[in-house]
Amino acid sequence: MVPPQRRDIIEIQSWFETLSSIDVKPRNTRGSEDGEESHRASCRMSRKVL
Repeated sequence: MVPPQRRDIIEIQSWFETLSSIDVKPRNTRGSEDGEESHRASCRMSRKVL
């Protein structure tokens, strides 16, 4: 069983990897909307961890 805190760190790492792979793709209007949404999710995620 992974300690909850450790699991959060792993979640964030994989989530950041997902973000970087999204950033590599060419920008279009849909992509920037996704970026905005994931940015908000990142803010929520950071607050949850802190």
